Amino acid sequence: MTVGQVGAASKHLAVEASPDESAAHSASDGSQITKLVAPYSSGKFQFTAYLGFDQNGKLSGVSLQLVSGDPHQLIGALRGKYGKPASEDPAADMSAWLWYAGGDRIQVLMIGDLVTLSYGPRHEANEKGL
Repeated sequence: MTVGQVGAASKHLAVEASPDESAAHSASDGSQITKLVAPYSSGKFQFTAYLGFDQNGKLSGVSLQLVSGDPHQLIGALRGKYGKPASEDPAADMSAWLWYAGGDRIQVLMIGDLVTLSYGPRHEANEKGL
């Protein structure tokens, strides 16, 4: 989906990200640029959605920042939907959980009160990287 298609599909709730929002939520290597931001809710959880687009202008990932709701209940809900995480690293200062579902990669990062749930395509082991 393009920026225009996402805007239309969101009934124009998705609006252009500010320069600060784009800088804070885009990939550091420039592979994904946050261009839109929108409110999003699922059940008892409310989020701010940051929508990232690839170099071709296609939607390539969504990052949801938890605005309202219990983070531990969110992790429980994700466990209920996706099962046991492929990896999990609960720590006092930063915790992370990772699931793979079909072609998707679902990651939760919890740093203090900041909780971010990210959805993106699953990267294959044979892809070139660092």
